Amino acid sequence: MAEGYFRLRIRYAKTGRLALLSHLELTRALERLVRRSGLPSVVTQGFSAHMRHAPGPALPVGTCGLAELFDVWLTEYVPAPVARIALQEVAPPGLEVRDVSYVDPKARGLAATHVVETYVLVVALSSELRETVRAGVARLLETGELSVKRKNKLKTYDLKTAIIQAPEFMPVPGEPGLYEVTMTLRSGEQGSIRPEVLLRAAAEGGEGGEGSELDLRSITRLTLSEDAS
Repeated sequence: MAEGYFRLRIRYAKTGRLALLSHLELTRALERLVRRSGLPSVVTQGFSAHMRHAPGPALPVGTCGLAELFDVWLTEYVPAPVARIALQEVAPPGLEVRDVSYVDPKARGLAATHVVETYVLVVALSSELRETVRAGVARLLETGELSVKRKNKLKTYDLKTAIIQAPEFMPVPGEPGLYEVTMTLRSGEQGSIRPEVLLRAAAEGGEGGEGSELDLRSITRLTLSEDAS
């Protein structure tokens, strides 16, 4: 990257219908947002010219995010408050620009640095199933690993490093049978274990897969941060 460029980090929320966008579709929506805002973004040279950007770690389709990140390089310095307002004015429903700041243009990519993810899931659980899931989580933590088969591919996660904060269950006030389950996970060489996969494996006795008895109502990534360990 040539000297004189500025790396703007956008912190945003993805909610509502936009939760159904794939990672690629969301990246394209963010590119359109930057273009509509009028910010002077850098365009790469070569046969396939495109906006110079670096999206944060992907969110699975159907998962909301309240503190997502997207880096874009600018050719000119625009004061952060001015850039934030310009982006907010053209943001579509479900894509809320919450803050912007400048970071080192040569800093490592977000997918490599922001590997700590805190999630909250809303799930319907009977008393019996809740205790089954609790016991299943404890067994998985004791075992220390989880193998997940998805689309005929097998991945094995080291739970001792992948789980920073084990799932915690809190009843949703005024909603009998509904629970908020929060957990903090760390992505590693095998990628990031999906929180719903962890709960399903716990409910199924430690077998990771796509099938489940769990009645999941919503999944939200609350925070995305750097690993302080």
